[in-house]
Parts: sequence; C-alpha cells; structure tokens
Amino acid sequence: TNIAWKVKIPRHGFSSPILWDDKLFITGGDKESRDIYCYDAGAGTLLWTADSANILGSPAELPEVSEDTGFAAACPTTDGQRVYAIYATGDVLAVDFSGKRIWGRNLGPPNNPYGHASSLVVHRGRLLVQYDHFDESRLIALAATTGETLWEKKREVGASWGTPALATVGKRTEVYLNAEPFVMAFDAETGNK
Repeated sequence: TNIAWKVKIPRHGFSSPILWDDKLFITGGDKESRDIYCYDAGAGTLLWTADSANILGSPAELPEVSEDTGFAAACPTTDGQRVYAIYATGDVLAVDFSGKRIWGRNLGPPNNPYGHASSLVVHRGRLLVQYDHFDESRLIALAATTGETLWEKKREVGASWGTPALATVGKRTEVYLNAEPFVMAFDAETGNK
C-alpha cells in the first residue's frame, strides 16, 4: 500500500538512491558491468543507463567482493550538473544529466576484504573520495569537471567503509573522516588539517 511505483534495477547494488529535481540516480554492478541508472522520480521510468566500461587503468582482473558488498555499494552523488559514482574496481565515473560520460578514471584497485563502500561527497568543484584500504589510505580531491587530482592526503589508518561528512566551522568547510583508530578533519577545499 502507498507505493507510487516499484521497478527492478538491471544490476544489483547496495547503494542508496539520490534525488535531484525529478531525477533519481542509483548504481548497480556485477562482473559484466558497473552502471549509473537514472529514473524519472515521479513515474519510475528508466531514462538512461551509463556504464563504466573502458576506463583507463581499470583492472583486467576484477577484485574479490563480498556478497554483502558487491561492486556497487557506495552511493552516487551530484552537484546538479554531473552525477558521480565509484565502484569496487576503483573506477570513478562522472556523467551529465543525460547520461553522457564527462570523465572516468581508476584510482587503483582497493585492497579491501569486503569491497569498496565509501560514498563520494562533492563540494565547491571538488569530488572528495575517502579511499581507505590496506595498501594505502588517503583522502583525494578530484576536479569535478575533469577528474584530475587537485590534492591528496595520506592517512595512517586501515581499511574503512566510512563516508566523508562536511561541516562548516567558522569560515571554512571541513571534511570529517572516520577510520580506525581516528576521526580526522581536513579543510574541504585545500586538504590542510
């Protein structure tokens, strides 16, 4: 009862949907493809699918992922112009609101026992990526328009599945990261502590 619409997503994912105006975005993925789906929020009609195929540096051999995590556990995000997604392969994808790829890049396959699940956050032209895994943990700021690395901060923490959180403190916006054994704060624009 009280369900306006219900649809089956083409590829399974554990990400949560996000809304912008009349569009709903969600991700899904498996061994064949990792995708962003756009639905009409009012009717539930699938408007388009954008896949992450042919991203330079994407691993030829897919990482092992848990059934509880899969390839599309991280939630997508948007700045109202582009939609961004990250997958268990380390692939990051940016598309416009019609599903056209703007850029894609690989951050290196994460060495994570369950797969990658940290969601993305976008702030003032920066896509913030909490990329914590056993080989190396770091906070990365990518240019939202091009995917180029603006800055990167290594962190002495283990693998984590936290999602960055933003808060305004005085005149600056800080990004908070939770990973054992620390909670760390960085300037969201410069990466300074």
